Amino acid sequence: MTEKKQKNPFLGDGADFEDLSPVAREYLGMAGRMLYHSKSKAKPTTIFNANIFDSRAKKIWFGDLEIERDRVALLKISNELGHLYILYEMAGRFLDFVPSKRYVEVKAVVIVAHGDIFYSNEFAERALIFTMRARKPKKPMPELVHVKSGEIAVGQEKDMMHYEICHSPGAGRYGRDYVAVTPSCMGGFAFGKTAENALTALKRLYTICKSKEAADKETK
Repeated sequence: MTEKKQKNPFLGDGADFEDLSPVAREYLGMAGRMLYHSKSKAKPTTIFNANIFDSRAKKIWFGDLEIERDRVALLKISNELGHLYILYEMAGRFLDFVPSKRYVEVKAVVIVAHGDIFYSNEFAERALIFTMRARKPKKPMPELVHVKSGEIAVGQEKDMMHYEICHSPGAGRYGRDYVAVTPSCMGGFAFGKTAENALTALKRLYTICKSKEAADKETK
């Protein structure tokens, strides 16, 4: 009797576990990973049943992700495979069609590219709200010390992005104590080890947000 090959429900009909990327498995562990037994344990950047697609719109991994905790792993995978697009479960799991590159770009809530990780407006806002709600009164937000503000040309059309940079020791992770914020896109903020690093990351985030907004309009 021939043993029936196990199918992967996250990839749809006809897709096997073997189709998943060994590179992603090396850094993140087996697909289908569960981080917490209860969703109440979630952190600000946790995505349950996340789906990771590569630049060709091929799914390479699925399972629970905690973006900040998995930052190094995601950057290593991107370094080997190129841009990564992380989608919520409902956008990336139950598909009855082959997703296109445009689809994963539009539906992505987190993008790993250019050696950095970028949040969509919606995900950045969600993470910030989650953080503020979880913060205990005894540990107030570290004081933000204004560094500078202004505007800078970004993108091929030379859009002028207004920004403000503050220094907040202990607010960021991995020594990224500078935060650059722009009111030009909702949820637009980025951390950096220096003011210049933060502004560079914010420019990349702004460009991605504007591209996503344009793509969203085209799909409507």
